Amino acid sequence: AIRAAIGAGRVRLVRQLLIEGLLLACGGAFLGILLAWDLFKLVVSILPPWDVYSELKTGTSAMNGWVLLFAVGISLASTLLFGLAPAVLAVKRDLLAPLKGGSWGNSETRGHHRLRNLLVVSEVVLSLLLLTGAGLLFRSFWTLRHLKLGYNIDNVLQAETKLPHEVSHGNAEGTGRITGTVQGEETLPQERYKTLEQKNQFHLAVLRRVRSLSGVASATYVWPWVNRVVWVPIEAPGQPGADSQEVWTHSVGDGFFTTFKIPLLQGRTFSEDEIYLGRPVMVVNRAFVDKYLAGVNPLGRQINLKKSVWFPQLKVAAYEIVGVVANTVQAIGFHPEVKPQIFLPFTVSGSWWSMLCIRAKGNPATLTKPVRNAFSSIDKELPVDIAPVRDDFEYWYVEPRFVMGMLTGFALLGMMLLCVGVYGVLSYAVTRRTQEFGVRMALGARASDVRRMVMLWGLRWLAIGIGIGVPASIGLEKVLRNRVWGITSVDPLTLVAVSLVLTAVGLAACYFPARRAAKVDPMVALRYE
Repeated sequence: AIRAAIGAGRVRLVRQLLIEGLLLACGGAFLGILLAWDLFKLVVSILPPWDVYSELKTGTSAMNGWVLLFAVGISLASTLLFGLAPAVLAVKRDLLAPLKGGSWGNSETRGHHRLRNLLVVSEVVLSLLLLTGAGLLFRSFWTLRHLKLGYNIDNVLQAETKLPHEVSHGNAEGTGRITGTVQGEETLPQERYKTLEQKNQFHLAVLRRVRSLSGVASATYVWPWVNRVVWVPIEAPGQPGADSQEVWTHSVGDGFFTTFKIPLLQGRTFSEDEIYLGRPVMVVNRAFVDKYLAGVNPLGRQINLKKSVWFPQLKVAAYEIVGVVANTVQAIGFHPEVKPQIFLPFTVSGSWWSMLCIRAKGNPATLTKPVRNAFSSIDKELPVDIAPVRDDFEYWYVEPRFVMGMLTGFALLGMMLLCVGVYGVLSYAVTRRTQEFGVRMALGARASDVRRMVMLWGLRWLAIGIGIGVPASIGLEKVLRNRVWGITSVDPLTLVAVSLVLTAVGLAACYFPARRAAKVDPMVALRYE
């Protein structure tokens, strides 16, 4: 008001306020770029393996200049937008009132109070949305980690032969990892293992040597299993809905169900002769029976299998069901589920690749060297990769953990902004009402009365924000539908916990301005400004 009274034009006043805002924005942008560089390296280090682009894999990753320019541009645009509005409002004020009153607080309108309150409510709503999303993902991830799988992978090693040209790629739905082969590739050298019979002889010779080791409880071949899924078309003659269906298929050896401790419900599992002689038999799970053979005895039923990319040696021939086992969870990522599954002898599947799984009697790490020696005793030139099955199993959790971590980071940032915003707004309000507090205390108000008044003011707007944010958080169900598993998207426990956290954070932000207001000296406050 004084500047305008001595001749400053509105453009000059607006320019001054914008320059002040831009200086603050430039300082924040500089610190933000420094922080973004460290966060960029952190995010790259935790990205899921199948989501990392080629430049990140080669170690040449760098912050993208165009993205950085976009972020800086958005920062400047935000400064201009949110700095221009109060600047324009400031220069439109009646100059007489502030010059006569000597206090900016006298010239503040009810609209300014409403705008401050609206900012607080908006911060609460946005923070509640972010925290609710992070809470839902955390509970979903917790449920996923404690999921009953139907099989046991503790103390189980997996051993695979590796060739230099092998690749890792996603499965048909892009939801998981299949390491080893694609059509036309082998995990055994073609010059030495040209036929399916030669490959089977190699696998069986290794299996016999591994089973003879003292620390081995059981051993078997399987492909695919943990974190891997393939499909094979089937036909069940005379059964409605079972024509030209594709089911999850596993190529296994004798001892597979014992090694992974999968309960047998009906019939029997594969005998050693059936594996060695390559007989056309199969074991199915309960979900397969419920879907395709409901109401009939599955044992002895014939199922026709068709040749597929994954099992090229299969022909359209009947395979007899000899056993039914319990359901197992065999899916990847955010939506583990039970599907109809069939298990075939690996000697008849014609798959290019088999994985040897070994259950140890004690510590599986002690078997690494003996198992490697078992392979080299058959073929010294083959490189072998040996690792606990649980390591491969952890790929289930990579993507959910990454998404949960990213959203949690944004939620914590939003909560920090809420804390800073509430503190800033209340501190500003306390400063503007210093004279009022002095008058109240001069007339007999106690410090506790002033502190309670400020706290109740902040709590009121926190409550309004939470009241608006809770229904909005329920709408997250549509956004997080593919990212939340095992719990309902409308999760009362998460909403209550998030609301309590926000209330605690908001009250903590309110406390310090309230304490400062309660310490106002009435004589000093009456002389304020």
